[in-house]
Amino acid sequence: ELNLSTNHLYELTSGAFMGLVSLQKLHLTYNEIGILAPGVFSNLASLLELDLSNNEIRFLIADVFIGLNVLQSLDISNNR
Repeated sequence: ELNLSTNHLYELTSGAFMGLVSLQKLHLTYNEIGILAPGVFSNLASLLELDLSNNEIRFLIADVFIGLNVLQSLDISNNR
């Protein structure tokens, strides 16, 4: 589990989570994330939960969630 909530993050670029293939839960709540690069989560093959709530996300690019084949929970509530 990795909790990066409330860290004033504003952008997630490709490769940001490189090497975290066993990560199962990722919390990115209450940041200022507005940009998610395509494939930013592609190395997270074991990710089950992704929480992106309470950020500044306005739109999602088609390939942003590519590789999240076992994802069970996605929270994108309270964004723009």
